[in-house]
Amino acid sequence: MASNGPDTPNTTADDVTVVRWQSKWERQTQDTDMEVFMVESSLGHKGIRIWARGLTSNATLQELCSIYKVAPTVFAFEAWKLRGGFTIGKGLLEASVNIQSCGNNLPATVYRVVHDAQPFGGTKARGFSWLSTTPFDFQILLQRHLNWRCRQPSPFVSVTDDIRKAARVAAAYAVRGCTGIKVVKIDTSGEDWRNRRVKMWHVESLVDVLKLVPHF
Repeated sequence: MASNGPDTPNTTADDVTVVRWQSKWERQTQDTDMEVFMVESSLGHKGIRIWARGLTSNATLQELCSIYKVAPTVFAFEAWKLRGGFTIGKGLLEASVNIQSCGNNLPATVYRVVHDAQPFGGTKARGFSWLSTTPFDFQILLQRHLNWRCRQPSPFVSVTDDIRKAARVAAAYAVRGCTGIKVVKIDTSGEDWRNRRVKMWHVESLVDVLKLVPHF
């Protein structure tokens, strides 16, 4: 799985720190010990917002601000305060979890299965050029991407280094009635890959580190 990313040094792997949330959307009650939640919202282009219990007395919020070098007043204005509360959400489980991209440990060739209904000819993410991840929403956007039934924009593109798996994906698209199905061969020796403007992630490793369950 690939995503757009900032330039980083040419190291074996890139460490990224992100927030870990509950894996499933769950009904939250007033007696929960959790202080910060991710909730779905019609506000904003990502369709999610962060809700916190207060701003000055919230220890978890203060920890997040310290780790990610942001001011609570900024988040209070942009995302942290949702008027009226909420019912369904994902509670914050860990303020910082280290995940790793593949760095320069890339297969020489990967394959991408495309079809006519995909934007940008299927070779770019649905959220290309305008949707990117932050430490706060990386898990949420990843889970959306891994759900084939979810049509919300994603900053990720699925690829595989196994041509047989690509063939199975192509067959699955054919069963669903997709047209213009092609398997695109991608060379990972290009400048964008070398300079980390495009990052590759190993999905199974992310699922393991973030402790995600199959049903999102």
